[in-house]
Parts: sequence; structure tokens; C-alpha cells
Amino acid sequence: MRSRLFFDTNICHHAENGTIPRGAWLRTVAAIPNRFQYCISPLTALETVHSLTSCDPDCFVKNRARVRLLTSINERIWLDFPISFQRKALAGLPTTNTWEIELNVGNLFAMIGWVEKKSDLERPVALPHMTGAVGFQAYLKQARKEFDNVKAIYSQRMTLAKSQSPSRRTRKMFVDDVFRITAMTDTPERRSAISSGMDAAFMFESRLMSMIPTKYRFEANADDLVDAQQLYYLLDSDMYFVTNDKRLIDYVRRSSQANRIITFDQLAAMV
Repeated sequence: MRSRLFFDTNICHHAENGTIPRGAWLRTVAAIPNRFQYCISPLTALETVHSLTSCDPDCFVKNRARVRLLTSINERIWLDFPISFQRKALAGLPTTNTWEIELNVGNLFAMIGWVEKKSDLERPVALPHMTGAVGFQAYLKQARKEFDNVKAIYSQRMTLAKSQSPSRRTRKMFVDDVFRITAMTDTPERRSAISSGMDAAFMFESRLMSMIPTKYRFEANADDLVDAQQLYYLLDSDMYFVTNDKRLIDYVRRSSQANRIITFDQLAAMV
């Protein structure tokens, strides 16, 4: 069975701006299906869409290219949102149907592919597989609802952690938080699975907590909240996270999961 992988937001940004050479991108993307099942994190997808909807109109074409790059591999599957992903991976509990994520986020991407300028996003768009015109903003609102909920819950978690004397933040505190947020029944087996399967996430969050005595604020570093949750997908022991974020890689370099957090160049060498 093939391993799985998903891209961080910066990968498509680097492919669009030339940091990743076009030839290297095309060769690697073409080879991915031979070794990996390509997955799309809804966090990566919605971050990419957000950069498009919030950009200056003159940057629309550049940011639209990033969206197209993310979906340039036809054989792809959509991941669930992180908290639901944990519940399923750890306890086999029902989650949001991934087809719902694909419906909302996938249709956003399809609409973006059909419009030529940012102002077009304000009017209904008729796609070939739809019976009538649908508003981009309506799909965006529905898709962002879960995304914003994820960020809010995580921000609350880190605020609570901050109040628990961050200098003594322990793995047990981290595991306790996972059970609290996911509402799973606490068992020794699940504790062990969280401790090992979320090792990189724990190390990354611990590093963030260590910066609290400085001027670091979670509210001003929303990207960190997303990055930490991307690491939750490593609960899947066959999952690889492809990122060019040197700071993130450095923070988790001693994790038992560090070998599954790879740069695009490392991915190119693997395929």
C-alpha cells in the first residue's frame, strides 16, 4: 500500500513564485502517484483560498495559480478537519463526511478556476456540473465555518495551556487537552497512541509555549495555530507532511516523527 502525503501552504506558494523551479515541480508532481496517495488538508486549502480572497486585485492571478497548483494532481483525497481526524484515528468515531469537505472546498476551487478577476467572486458562477449559478461567497462562508471553529478551539486550548504554567508544560497536559477537545473516552491505549502519534505536534506546541515569557502572542501568530494542527495528521503512521517551513522543521527535528516531515526537495529525491 502506498504511503500518503499532503502539502503545507508554502509549497504551492514556492511553486508559483519560482522558488521551486517549474521543471522540478512538474517532474515531482507527475511521479507522486507512483509512490504516494496525494491528500489535501482542508487547512492548506482554506489558507490558500483566504490568500486569494484577501489579496489586492492586482495579485489575483498569482494567487489563483497557487490554488490550481494545489489541485494539480487528479488522483487526490480530501482529509478531514484535524479534530475529527483525531477522533476517527484514535477511537474510530464518526466524523464529517469528507465528501462534504470536497463539495464545499472543491467547488470553491472550481469556481476560482472559472473567474478571471477578483471582482468576479462577488457574483454567482455557473459550473458545468451544476444546474444553476451559485455564489462563491456562500460556499466560502460554509467552508470557513469549520475552519474558523478549528482555529477558535485551538486558540482557547493554547490560552488554557498558557494559564497552566507554561514553563512546566508536560506531555500529560498535552494529552489531557486532546481528550478534552475531542471529547473521547480516556483510556490507557489512547493515551499511548496520542503520546507517540502526536509527538511532533507536542514538540512544536512546547516550543511555542516556551516563547510565552517573550512578547510572543498566539493571537498575532495565527499561522502557528494552523501549523500545529497540520502535524495532527501524522497520527496516520503512513502520512508525510511536505513543508518548506524551516522554523517548523527545526522545532520538531528531535521528534520521532521528524522523518515524515520533509521538504519539497526531499520529496523530489524520494519519488
